[in-house]
Order: sequence, then structure tokens, then C-alpha cells
Amino acid sequence: MGTSLGSDFGLSKVPGLSQTGYVPIYFSSPTGLLFSYADAGDFKKQKSAACMFWLARTFKNSHFSDSEHDLVQAGRASPFHVIWYAPPSDNARPVL
Repeated sequence: MGTSLGSDFGLSKVPGLSQTGYVPIYFSSPTGLLFSYADAGDFKKQKSAACMFWLARTFKNSHFSDSEHDLVQAGRASPFHVIWYAPPSDNARPVL
């Protein structure tokens, strides 16, 4: 919206939106499987979400883009990743 309409109409100011990108990061285990509370099913993996690139750029949070780059490298990309692309950071990530 910001590039095509010149405004996000206050979306980026919604309380908590700047932290939303941490949800999929925190719900994923080191193996890539999602933590489940019996409602997600067994052996579900995190799916890519191109909006993580938008969140990374909008809120200047490289954790969101780095997490998404890991999923894209695993072969889970969509055309929206090209539209909202955010480069990976130069920060070293821990190897688990």
C-alpha cells in the first residue's frame, strides 16, 4: 500500500504489529517443526510467508527477513517474495 497508494493508512502503527513477525519464529523448533498444542497436527513445518519481508523492511527488523530467507532457501518461495524482498542481514546466526 505504501508504494502504490503513498500511505499504509496507519496499518504500521497498530499496536503489536511490529512484534507479529516473532510469532512464526518462536513457534518453530530447531528441526523446523512447529510446536503444537494438539490443534496444528503432527509433523507440520513452518510455511514461508512473504509478508515477513514486508515486516522486516517496515519495522527495520532483520530477524524477520533472516528467518524468511531460511525458508526460501529450503525451497518454499512464492512470487510475493520477489515483490516484498528484503535482503538478509550480515549478522551471524547461531548454528543449532
